[in-house]
Amino acid sequence: LVVSISDDDGATWVPLETVATGTNAWVRASFLVGEYVSLTKDVRLRFVTGDDPNNSLTEAAVDELEVTIFEPSPRFQMYRRPVLGQELALHLTGLPGQGYVVYTNTATDRISLPNLVGDILLSPVGLTRLIGGTIPAGGLERFVAPLPNEPALVGVTYYVQAATIGGGIQMSNLAEVTFE
Repeated sequence: LVVSISDDDGATWVPLETVATGTNAWVRASFLVGEYVSLTKDVRLRFVTGDDPNNSLTEAAVDELEVTIFEPSPRFQMYRRPVLGQELALHLTGLPGQGYVVYTNTATDRISLPNLVGDILLSPVGLTRLIGGTIPAGGLERFVAPLPNEPALVGVTYYVQAATIGGGIQMSNLAEVTFE
């Protein structure tokens, strides 16, 4: 079993672990991703199993895969292809119990304010509030956004940023999505 990781959507792969012989038992493994690849939105994990020589049964399993972010500031990510008329999955990490607000705009900026952790990376002109709430106990808020079926949006890029409130105001990274 060869476990590899990529930070460029699978164009190149970096080996994490190779298991040459079976133990016939579950084995726990953990890795600090940042020690192997850059932390980008294009990180992918790959599991490949094989048998050499190819003369017997090949088996491998992965169970309870868990990704944990060890970062004090909130992280915002979008998943799935942004196809009009379909849904886009949104994930926001933060401290449990923190309030949050997610904003979007087609224009970016960089605004630094006192008592704000991180910069506001969206232009205040044309800013739209998407959603707000409270980070749940696990530290990961997941929600699904239905994308409008509006052909004029094809090719338009939206930028999204979240702010968490609780113990000060912290700004997340800037995420972007271009509608297909």
